[in-house]
Amino acid sequence: MHNPSLSSHLPIQGQTVLIIGNWSYKNLGDELILLWTVKLLLAQQKTVIISCYDPQWLQGFFSQFIETKQVSFIHELPKGRRSAFQWLKKGWRKELHYFRTANTIILGGGEILTEENPCAYRYRLAGMRPFLLRVILNGVRSTKWKIQNKHQNGELVIMWGVQIPTTPRKQRLLRFLLHRTTHLYLRDFQALTAVKKFWFSNVDFFMDTSYFAYDWGKNSSVMRPVCTAEKGGREDWLCTTFSWNIPKPYLIINLNKNGERFLPDLLHDLQTYTRKGYSLYFVPIAKGTNATYNDAQYYSLLQHHLQTFQQQTNHPPITFELLDREADFAYFVQTLKKADLVITTRLHLFLIASFLGVPTKVYPYQKKILKMQEVIRSLPFDLPNINEKALW
Repeated sequence: MHNPSLSSHLPIQGQTVLIIGNWSYKNLGDELILLWTVKLLLAQQKTVIISCYDPQWLQGFFSQFIETKQVSFIHELPKGRRSAFQWLKKGWRKELHYFRTANTIILGGGEILTEENPCAYRYRLAGMRPFLLRVILNGVRSTKWKIQNKHQNGELVIMWGVQIPTTPRKQRLLRFLLHRTTHLYLRDFQALTAVKKFWFSNVDFFMDTSYFAYDWGKNSSVMRPVCTAEKGGREDWLCTTFSWNIPKPYLIINLNKNGERFLPDLLHDLQTYTRKGYSLYFVPIAKGTNATYNDAQYYSLLQHHLQTFQQQTNHPPITFELLDREADFAYFVQTLKKADLVITTRLHLFLIASFLGVPTKVYPYQKKILKMQEVIRSLPFDLPNINEKALW
């Protein structure tokens, strides 16, 4: 049985909750984490506000899962000079009143406060500046007595991806945040232990909410095409080649910038399986605008290598197409569920495939992948769809 304190109960005191993090950068893991958080808050009849990069896109994506009229989507605060200029030019400062009305801020995301993201602390502090200023002016201090009543002036909750930094400067920034934090909910056991050693006791394990965001066991009622895609306009994907029935056997794969050092290993895997007659489908888990967060560029790179392999070996034509996971999420899940194997460098493709019981080979470019593998194997409650054979 699921432990409610770990999966389905988020004790937030404030009525109006503002969620800040890496939202709407088209990273599937972050969006699923956010989705279940929103569902938990709506179940408590909270007023939910999401500060994000692209409110219109996020509202459209979430409309597949929830009634989005119950949620306010606003633009995130600027993180630098260029974004500040755009923020002022487009009149988004009128959204500042949401910060004044929020009783609670949830600072959350997959890598919300880590040294693996060198700008994490600067971005997070910039995003919370109006709220923290209000809290400081109200004289809130994290004594034992005032922690219990902090939500009266402003409650700050930090969730999921946190690491204790190694540099003195970032340690000071973390202590600054923890000094004004009501509670931490972390998704891996190592971080939980480290934070307690960092002299912060109000911390609990909370399973990565991507598992609870979606009913992974249900069937898709509407079949959509898999498509070979081209870049069209601003981050839009246009289908040019349709395949209504994916032939078996097939693999679903992913590669990203951080996992590029595993490219030779991945190419060896793909060549091995294509020799056995497998079709290949590439899914971009992140669809951002820069190299680090734009997985689709590696679809083109792998396609080039496979074409070279085909020419050099006189191999029959290789099926290698792009699988969209955005327009019809239910169809994507069903396609993933029926795959013979998933090979990935992305944490949340590994997690979702594991939730579905699909055999999965993951190349761990970051420690968080190994940490979450440990969590899945050591969970204190049952995850009935997990297949131990999937954890390569």
